[in-house]
Amino acid sequence: DECLRTGTKFTDPEFPPDETSLIRKMETPKEWRKYVWRRAPDFMGRVNVFDNIDPNDIKQGGLGDCYFLSCLAALAERPFLVQRLFLTEQPNEAGCYAMWLNDNGEWRNIIVDDYFPCGSHRSGAIFSKGNGPELWVLLLEKAYAKLHGSYDIIEGGDPAWALRDLTGAPWDFLDSENPDEVWDYVKESDDKGYLLTCYTKSTNIREE
Repeated sequence: DECLRTGTKFTDPEFPPDETSLIRKMETPKEWRKYVWRRAPDFMGRVNVFDNIDPNDIKQGGLGDCYFLSCLAALAERPFLVQRLFLTEQPNEAGCYAMWLNDNGEWRNIIVDDYFPCGSHRSGAIFSKGNGPELWVLLLEKAYAKLHGSYDIIEGGDPAWALRDLTGAPWDFLDSENPDEVWDYVKESDDKGYLLTCYTKSTNIREE
């Protein structure tokens, strides 16, 4: 309200558009330090929070968080599960967005601005993006990064944890190389209406 009253845009003091929000780990690639932050309207033009929520909306970028994006895709099969995470459902001149994430069993209101890491002053978002001028994928990824401390901290992870953070619900998993056992587990879980994701173990975070 204050930003709209004064005609200014919101810049998040807790997760600012600088290197501290990008990098906390020593092994993060040096090129990340060259990324620039741009507001969504500057590289997307007209924006919507949602257009048509669909699993095919999600495009992974230069961040190794496919485990998280696979969970967003699972939620997008039932669009209301994505929509209920957003307190701010419309774009606004202040560039301020609020979402709900579940942090160790407690729902927390995460507020972010509309700055996103970009490859240059003329390019678009370097990490995840939507399939069109919609913000929900970028915003949830940024809120998740803020919840955990930085973008590089959310590289590599377990989809079970991400699903818990996005739904607040308990989770179960099957670790098996037996195709019949896996199929029976998937079939039974699908019949019960559970959200399903698949996780392939890898020794290289950027290949997960």
